[in-house]
Amino acid sequence: MLLKDLMGAAKDPHACSVLDKALSYGSQEDQGRLAQQVIEEQGLLATMANLRGGFAATQRLFKVVDGYLLKEARSQLQSRAIDISRTKHGRALVNAVLPEFALSPLPSVPSPSRAQRGPSRRSAGGN
Repeated sequence: MLLKDLMGAAKDPHACSVLDKALSYGSQEDQGRLAQQVIEEQGLLATMANLRGGFAATQRLFKVVDGYLLKEARSQLQSRAIDISRTKHGRALVNAVLPEFALSPLPSVPSPSRAQRGPSRRSAGGN
């Protein structure tokens, strides 16, 4: 079964889980068609890659495709690798499917509430 509103589904973390299942358990023919539709919809793969539920679906897609579609999928993610890597799931995906583009972990930034409190007792020499 192919989705009529693929863009809408790819933007929903729960629907991305359904896409993951379709890419995992559908017939090889259906898996290939679904993967092709995702890749041919510009920006859709990168959108999915940024979602928590899209991590698994995007990673599964890379196991389904080969040849031209694999090159196109890699190209789409490479062009947005920095944006995708801004999330925990995005970094994991880039590390898994584009290891040559894996970025070092982003620096930790204290939350505004911690920054307002000043240094912690430990760093201030307290026991």
